[in-house]
Amino acid sequence: MQTLEEFFIIKDNDCISNIDSSLPSLLGTYTLVKWMEIVSAKLANKNISDGFLTVGQEVCIEHKGMGKIEQKIKITSKMIESTLAPKLHLGVYTHETIKPHSKNNN
Repeated sequence: MQTLEEFFIIKDNDCISNIDSSLPSLLGTYTLVKWMEIVSAKLANKNISDGFLTVGQEVCIEHKGMGKIEQKIKITSKMIESTLAPKLHLGVYTHETIKPHSKNNN
């Protein structure tokens, strides 16, 4: 099974506070999906013929905690085979332990 992993550091513009300043400076899901797409595209492009491209089928994210500015996030993409066509299975893991966030826990 082929895998590819990359690390990303959460910056101000990756946070939901970039959308609305009244929101906390925490990693936005839209950024997480972007990072997943980047890593998966790099893996897929190593495995498809010239002139072909990949198309996303489904994204499912289970939130376990919040990512804060300067936190290092590891994105791992795994290629799994199916009977219909090769598929990418995304595993998204954090490099550090993420704690649940509350308004009193910036």
